[in-house]
Amino acid sequence: MEDRPLLGIPVLRPEEPLERLVRSVDGEARLLIVDNSEGAIDFDYLPDDAWVTQPYANLGVAASWNEIMRSALLTDPYVLIANADTELSPGDIRYLVEEMEKGNPRWVGIAGDWRLMGLTAECVEQVGWYDPSFHPIYLEDCDYEHRCNVAGVPHYNHFRTGSMHGSGLSWKGSALEAENTRTYPQNAAHYKRKWGGGWRGGETFDTPFDSGTPDKCGPDLSRLREQSWRL
Repeated sequence: MEDRPLLGIPVLRPEEPLERLVRSVDGEARLLIVDNSEGAIDFDYLPDDAWVTQPYANLGVAASWNEIMRSALLTDPYVLIANADTELSPGDIRYLVEEMEKGNPRWVGIAGDWRLMGLTAECVEQVGWYDPSFHPIYLEDCDYEHRCNVAGVPHYNHFRTGSMHGSGLSWKGSALEAENTRTYPQNAAHYKRKWGGGWRGGETFDTPFDSGTPDKCGPDLSRLREQSWRL
């Protein structure tokens, strides 16, 4: 069985420096690209074993991450995800793999902004998928953090890294910038309705919309764990 982890990367625009990220991965992971550009990107620099999936339209960040999780958990007991405008430093993937292979529910990120992150299968089972109603971008990560807190799943940040993040190169300077400026207040209002307050400490609800019912349940991965994942 392939012993390299799967690294998923959503991509939106040809201007994103994805090639720089691919070079920095340096073959340490298999690549799964979620191409939200509707076919506008030429991927001739990808390694031969990379996979590219092209949705019918831009899925948005949360749904793209869900697509990656569903694929990765078929073969691996964890998920690794990177932003397309990130350049990794040596050891980043190795560090995340070491953290993921400890097992138990955990969500680990790099350098404070989740430019590179990993989730164990136990985390996904317990917390569930990302909420795609935060579309196309923003606050889906805060939503997941709060759900981890409610579920008692620890999430960590690792700061000892030289990785670099382009901070929005996927959309800045494009028509998407105006669109994201329009949709951000909608996402923020949705978040406050869902959790009774602002993000990262302002929440007052432990269940969505104070309904008393936990958020979206995770998949049952027990059979995959028994039959498919490498030991």
